Amino acid sequence: MKKTINSILILACAAILLLSAGCGASGTPASEPTPEPTPEHVHLWRDGVCTACGEVCGHLWQDGVCSICGEVCAHRWLDGVCRICGMVCTHKWKGGVCTVCASRCPHGEWRDGVCSLCGMRCAHQWKNGVCIICGTACEHRWLDGVCRICGTPCAHRWVDDVCSICGYGCKHEWQDGVCRICGIVCPHESHDAKSCLCEVCGFKVAHEYENGLCVYCGEEPPFVTMLLDLPIELKNATEEKGRLENYHYLIGEGELLPGAHATVSREDRRKRDVVVYTPYGYDAGKQYNVLILAPGAGHTAHRWMEWTNLLSTKLGRLKGCEFLDRLIACGRIEPLIVVVAEYYLRDSPAEIAEIYEKDLRERVLPYIAAHYGTYASVDEDGTFIPAPEHFAFVGCSFGSMIGWQMLPENTDLFAYWGLLSGAYQNDEELTARINRRVNANCPIEYLYAGDGKRAPGWASYKNRMQKLSAAADPLEDGANLRFLAVERVGHNYPAWDTGLYNCLQVFFHNRYVPLREISVQPSENQIS
Repeated sequence: MKKTINSILILACAAILLLSAGCGASGTPASEPTPEPTPEHVHLWRDGVCTACGEVCGHLWQDGVCSICGEVCAHRWLDGVCRICGMVCTHKWKGGVCTVCASRCPHGEWRDGVCSLCGMRCAHQWKNGVCIICGTACEHRWLDGVCRICGTPCAHRWVDDVCSICGYGCKHEWQDGVCRICGIVCPHESHDAKSCLCEVCGFKVAHEYENGLCVYCGEEPPFVTMLLDLPIELKNATEEKGRLENYHYLIGEGELLPGAHATVSREDRRKRDVVVYTPYGYDAGKQYNVLILAPGAGHTAHRWMEWTNLLSTKLGRLKGCEFLDRLIACGRIEPLIVVVAEYYLRDSPAEIAEIYEKDLRERVLPYIAAHYGTYASVDEDGTFIPAPEHFAFVGCSFGSMIGWQMLPENTDLFAYWGLLSGAYQNDEELTARINRRVNANCPIEYLYAGDGKRAPGWASYKNRMQKLSAAADPLEDGANLRFLAVERVGHNYPAWDTGLYNCLQVFFHNRYVPLREISVQPSENQIS
């Protein structure tokens, strides 16, 4: 039995040795080299390993396939190149990313917002109407002045109040009647009847009357302008003082001669005093507007200019020349020449006016034109050449009565008239004279009349002015006629100085420039 088992073992070992010799390698110890396959051996490759002999293929790659074993490379991509076989990816792009190797397109060249490499449309990032990614200029689609595509606000080019680029209609921001955005001037088609504020821009537009109605609000003109005050800045003294020059002429000699200061003398009826005020900084080479002022009865030229008179309880007492200095210094009026020329009382205002008119026309005005910078002149023959649109006449009290007598026949000398606290006595005669004498060649550019409401003749003066406004064709209330009522004062300097102040707000402007409304606080500036 024991011999039988040993025999079987010997045969098994011999069989194993024979099998190992037949394959050439499988029975060889690991430390011994693998014998070379015989030339007749053919590899049976699977996943890069020979299933017959176990050899691992040393791949030779071509287009991602091993030319030895036929294995397809399991690519591992980096920047579009396989790290195993070295194959360059033939990208298949979607949304700027390759679906094969996951590389992002470098977007080398954009054409009309489309990448020439991957065909992706640019997700624009706009700045000032240009995409910072692809450089495409936005084809703007505007809405309310802003592009709906890129968000760029339009750099408007305004034609009237519409942008010629985007078609945006300006939403105006008004300042002093002009739009700060598009620069258009408000047409002021309507205003509030009480405040006179334009209903479009809020600018104050004074009434302008045509056929008896305001063209802006349709209201009838208020005949009387109520004023309570003078501007409080007149209380402030100024170092910018004008100059006074005194002259007199003698009746009968026909010429104006320099003279010393002289008061009115009942014995010397031949002497006429004239005081000329020239403003601070007066330049004889320039042309100035001229105001001729006729004071009240018994008030000399020197008294009006050089004596202190009460303006109001707030402003105190001022000389006439100081009043003018402060009006000019605070910018309420433009610099002008003021001439106070005396007259002498006679039996009637008509007689005085006839003599006074002759003195002005033949003596005073020619001398002023020859010796001062005015718009009037004197030719080589000594003939006075007037400039009525630059000359005004203001009369106070009896000087106003003289002015009413002179007005119809002297609009060739004065286009502006301020007649304060003194009326014409015959309404129908005055109206007839104005309608007959005043014409388009010598119009009344502005007639400013007024009085204190406590003056004895206030009611009568108002009634006469209302009749004149209705009947005198060359005068239109609100256009070139204004009647001033000064509250709380009577027939005195506060009424006259307030009237003079308001006259000078409108004199020497175009006749259609409305009366300037002065914004002050009555509690601070009220005249009493």
